[in-house]
Amino acid sequence: MDVVKSEKPGIKNVQTEMDVVKSEKEKIENVQTEMDVLKIEKQKIESV
Repeated sequence: MDVVKSEKPGIKNVQTEMDVVKSEKEKIENVQTEMDVLKIEKQKIESV
């Protein structure tokens, strides 16, 4: 039983790591999108 108990947290940790990686990826993607938005805004201002 102890072995099973100690295995479970391991699986949970992997799940948590996956979530962390996912949220980091989303953050990076959001920054990328923000950069694109800023670029477009800058072009708009320059073209006015």
